[in-house]
Amino acid sequence: MIEFGHRVVGIRDGVDNPVLRRRLVVADLYELTEELFWGELTFKAGDADFSRPGPVLDAAYCFYVLSGELEGRPKRTYSAAGGAGEFSFTRKGDVLRIREERGPVVSVSYQEFRGAAEAFIRVVIADLCRLYPELDRNEEMLSLKRRLKSA
Repeated sequence: MIEFGHRVVGIRDGVDNPVLRRRLVVADLYELTEELFWGELTFKAGDADFSRPGPVLDAAYCFYVLSGELEGRPKRTYSAAGGAGEFSFTRKGDVLRIREERGPVVSVSYQEFRGAAEAFIRVVIADLCRLYPELDRNEEMLSLKRRLKSA
C-alpha cells in the first residue's frame, strides 16, 4: 500500500501577502516547486513511513515525473528541496525498491506507486489552486494541468 498526503502550511517564508500572491501569477516552476509551498508531507509505502516536513509541490511533481521516467530507466533518485530528504528508486519489472538515505527500505508495486504519484499531483494542484486562486493564471500550473489532462 502506498499513501501520499499533504498539508500546506503556507508560502515558505510565511509572508502570505497581496504582493506575494500577485507574484504567484508569474512564478516559474523552480519557485513553485522548491521555494514557495512547504508543509507536512505524508509518504508511506508498505510498512515504511517517509513522512516529514518538506516542499509540497516539489515532492508531488518529482514523484509524478520520476514514476514515468522509471518506465525506461530502472534507477532514479529524488533529492527534496531544502535537504528534506533523499530517496533512491530501483525498478525491476513491477517491483519498485524505495530507499531513503539513512532511512527505511521497502519494495512495493511499481504500478501502484505510479498510480498513487499521479493521484497525488492532481490533489496537490487542486488544493494549491483552491488556496491560492492566482495559480489558475500561472503558465506553469496551466501547463501541468494540461499535461495531467492528457495523461
